[in-house]
Amino acid sequence: MAQVEYSRAFTEEQKQQRRDAIIAAAQSLYSDRRYEEVTMAAIARAAAVGKGTVFFYFGTKEALFLACARGEIESFFADLERALAGHPTPSGREAVVAGLGATIDAHPAIVRILGLVHVVLEHNVTFEAALEFRRALIPLLSRVGEQWERHLSFLTEGEGARGCEAVAPSSRDGAWVRSTRRPVANLA
Repeated sequence: MAQVEYSRAFTEEQKQQRRDAIIAAAQSLYSDRRYEEVTMAAIARAAAVGKGTVFFYFGTKEALFLACARGEIESFFADLERALAGHPTPSGREAVVAGLGATIDAHPAIVRILGLVHVVLEHNVTFEAALEFRRALIPLLSRVGEQWERHLSFLTEGEGARGCEAVAPSSRDGAWVRSTRRPVANLA
């Protein structure tokens, strides 16, 4: 077995590069394997770091998956927002469906990721990590929700963001983080 030479990350820039390399390695593995088949050891090998380094930066496999998922979800919602903003107001259901369909086509992994995020948030993730993940999604849901409201005249203020919650694993008020069995009110 070949010996891998590791170098320690000292500066914040080096640490961010190491973190990004681990996320990129994990995303690559998750793209062609089932979640259950990806191990922290495999991620460490793909990132050319020690397994302990992966745990140092992310703590658990679930926390690392959330970091991977967050990037893809943020990219998905940014693209969806742009797709909807490009249609004249109001464009109706057709614009929303077309924008959503085109964005899903551009992000083929999103459906799988969104299905897994709900499960991952319930297991082996700290309350703080789950809360941070959910809080990061609130502005995305709000902006896309506003676009839905702009195109769909039957939606009242706030209903667009609540509709987006059906697509993404977050909630604005009274969210429930099952891993801790504690309710979280007013995340914004």
